[in-house]
Amino acid sequence: MPEYDVAVIGSGTAAQNVVPRCAQAGLRVVVVDRLPYGGTCGQRGCDPKKVLLAAAEAVSRARMLDGRGLVGSPTIDWPALVARKRTFTAPVPERIESWFRGAGAETMHGSARLVGPHEVEVDGRTFDAAEVVVASGARPVELAIPGEELVTTSDRFLDLDALPPRIAFIGGGYISMEFAWLSRMVGAAVTVLHRSAHVLKEFDETLADQLVERYRSLGIDVFTDAPVHEVRRHGDELIVVHEGGELAVDLVDRVVEHVTHNGAHG
Repeated sequence: MPEYDVAVIGSGTAAQNVVPRCAQAGLRVVVVDRLPYGGTCGQRGCDPKKVLLAAAEAVSRARMLDGRGLVGSPTIDWPALVARKRTFTAPVPERIESWFRGAGAETMHGSARLVGPHEVEVDGRTFDAAEVVVASGARPVELAIPGEELVTTSDRFLDLDALPPRIAFIGGGYISMEFAWLSRMVGAAVTVLHRSAHVLKEFDETLADQLVERYRSLGIDVFTDAPVHEVRRHGDELIVVHEGGELAVDLVDRVVEHVTHNGAHG
């Protein structure tokens, strides 16, 4: 008889739909995650991003109404905004893990690896489960370019204590475009480098092109057909070499397509 009926790898949104239902149905459930419980959405994605974007939306609306009955324009205090964001994210791990345990599931911390059809290894301990649910989320694809180790990801961007004055975003997906606009509303000089002809490939092409025009009117440089070939350090700067030339910035962030993890969050 297997040690568990269900083993769930990951503790994000998918796991939060599986674990309570299975545990409350009387199944023996174990959850494994090597990162703090709660997954990307609650800690490093959707929810914290919305907190930051709310401030940018307020600034944008105020600027649009300047001289139209509204006097003065607010500015964003980035450190204070990030501190507020952390009041939302900090309680998540304990809350989610307590929820799982309260539902009757067992929780583990560590890196999970499938070693058989029904066998899971967690940091040297192996157990078996009748069913294994892989809910480990995704990670950014590798850029496979020189200097990739100098490029950060959205996880770190959302937790920056200070926003650098010059930022380049590699990729023109919706997260990149949101971050670019947010950074510009804070006051950074922003560049988006997209490898193909149109940003937001999953969206209407005409609307995506209109958004690019709007971004450029806000002072955001958007380059299409501009794959990045290299990132290198030059003193305190980062030099981004792309199809159209070179760009000096203080931070390079990649927000490109994701691939599924092979284990529990890596």
